[in-house]
Amino acid sequence: MCAPPLYVPHPESEHRRTRLASDASPQSTCRMARAKMLRQPVLTLPSWAILIYTTLVAATCDVSRPIALCCMGVAPWDSNEGVWGGICGYYPSNPSTIVGARCIPFQAAGCPVGNIGTCCAGQWSSGQCGLGTDCSGSPSAPSSTTTSSSTPTPTPPPPLPDGWTLASACAQDSSSRILSSDVSANLPNNTPNNCIAHCQALGYVYAGVEYGNQCRCGTGFSAAPSPIDPSNCHKACSGDAQQTCGGSYAIQLYQGPAVTEPLPAGWTVAAACAVDNASRVIVKDKVTILPNNTPATCIQHCISAGSTYAGVEYGDECHCGTGYAEDAGAPTTDCSKSCPGNPALTCGGSWRIQIYLTNT
Repeated sequence: MCAPPLYVPHPESEHRRTRLASDASPQSTCRMARAKMLRQPVLTLPSWAILIYTTLVAATCDVSRPIALCCMGVAPWDSNEGVWGGICGYYPSNPSTIVGARCIPFQAAGCPVGNIGTCCAGQWSSGQCGLGTDCSGSPSAPSSTTTSSSTPTPTPPPPLPDGWTLASACAQDSSSRILSSDVSANLPNNTPNNCIAHCQALGYVYAGVEYGNQCRCGTGFSAAPSPIDPSNCHKACSGDAQQTCGGSYAIQLYQGPAVTEPLPAGWTVAAACAVDNASRVIVKDKVTILPNNTPATCIQHCISAGSTYAGVEYGDECHCGTGYAEDAGAPTTDCSKSCPGNPALTCGGSWRIQIYLTNT
């Protein structure tokens, strides 16, 4: 039996890849992807290596799925069709077909840490994609004894810092970002705990790890996180290969203890979040840019100006006036801009204002 050709997957780019044009049909996309596949470099093995590889495959996988692979993730095609279809150009006849992502040949030494062993009916290589097609869903399909004896058992992650909890084991991220007021940094020592410490030092109480070395901080969630298959959060952390730190637009989210700021005596919330406009919802509105703006700081500024209403908007804007037009309310998630005086607090948003009034 001849060994199947082994396509060498290209090194993964750190740059995001754009989707194919929306008017491209799946059939034309597949034809282009197959044409690209034919141009991919093929690993040429000597006859003795082919014999060893063929013997290994035959010993660990059955005839229906004869190709043994080590993949970064194994999941149904339709759970990640935007990448596997739109970017890689692979469109199976059954959308529920199990696909192996970023696969390399299974080796006698077992799969590398963070990879899953699986048996596949075929392979698909296009651009930077190296997929296993029609795979078994079991992570122990290729010789489990070989894999377990040569692959170290991952150590459980350390406990999170006091007051911090796991908000989502793996959530969908996007270019607009799931964390409000998202601030990111590439950490060479990234782990969930190191990212949390980084965000805490900046004054944030929301943190997320993504794509191995990305640490993201924010003031909250821009929308309710959408959970996705945990296999999408498979990237080894840059600070500890035994831990995972998200994946491509897949993020592990953490939430810290809530931070509150006492308001000056006699002041209370008039509107947690309201829609502002060019004519302004605060009566006789006077706007001041405060580099250390927070709700309490803005209120103190308005008190000194003799105003009975105060509002914070777009981070550093402090609005003072004598009344409130009670314009349409807005979801509190719209008021997610971090305050420059304390990034853990929110100070409105774009045409979104948090309004306070005095009861005295």
